[in-house]
Amino acid sequence: MKKLSLVLIIILFLVSSCKEEEVPPPATLTFASKATVVAENDGLVLITLNLDKAAYRDIVVDFTITGSAQLDVDYETTASATIREGATTGDLSITLIDDSDFEFDRDLIDLAGILGKTLEISLARITGNALPSENTDEISHLLVIKENEEVEKSLSIDLSWDSGDGTPGDVDMDLALFFIDPDDGPIFLAASASVGIGFEKITIGTPAPNGMYGLAFRYYEGMSDNVTFTAKFISQKGTLPGGVTEASYVGVYSQANINGEENNPVHIVQTFEKQESDYITISDISIPASGSRGKWMQGNAPARGLSSGVVF
Repeated sequence: MKKLSLVLIIILFLVSSCKEEEVPPPATLTFASKATVVAENDGLVLITLNLDKAAYRDIVVDFTITGSAQLDVDYETTASATIREGATTGDLSITLIDDSDFEFDRDLIDLAGILGKTLEISLARITGNALPSENTDEISHLLVIKENEEVEKSLSIDLSWDSGDGTPGDVDMDLALFFIDPDDGPIFLAASASVGIGFEKITIGTPAPNGMYGLAFRYYEGMSDNVTFTAKFISQKGTLPGGVTEASYVGVYSQANINGEENNPVHIVQTFEKQESDYITISDISIPASGSRGKWMQGNAPARGLSSGVVF
């Protein structure tokens, strides 16, 4: 009888203990920040997660990772993090791989002016007593990995002009660069960055692809009927045709060549070909009868001032 009573007491105690240990409402999970910018040689990077209250038992978080950086080439990670029982934070560990290759994300240059690669990190699964925040801005993270290899300039193209009196006068010109894809035709790369009155410049850096490029010299506005413009090529790595490092080409626009509308297609009037560090052909400048555009090859450049004037 005593043994039976003792067993009953133990059972009642266990049942009572289970009733007291109620599972609390789920914690809310967020990233501690929206974005992180690191250098390629920073090694271990920790992306912190936050809970709005202490974790009830361990919580395991798995992630979906996309972006221009490549797993096992640019970084290593298990794509998983654990927030320990009683803690309010945990970290996703990412180990960066510092290589000697010059790599970059074209969109990252256009949006932020940064040479590098990206990782777009989002929540895939939560195992444990937590739910993701309902605020979508808090449940994704952008990791920007800045390139640490030295940028080498390959070629600069300077555009200058004379309105007929030895000065730039009231003339405004623009310089635009295109890559001429064999299948898709001209692809806009960059518009010049103004460096002074009567002077525009575009720089091509490593590792711009091999192939054919096209230049558009747009007579944007002005009163001159005899604009003499000069495109000066300066090779900073390799050579130009004939083994030289500098070459200049001259063209003349009249009032008939004014092409002031910002969204008008521009005429590619000069081409050149890149082969590794050398530029093996440069054509003469072809002047259309009217407009700063023509029939045989056109490209669409964006509104003025939207590009850096640097091509990588």
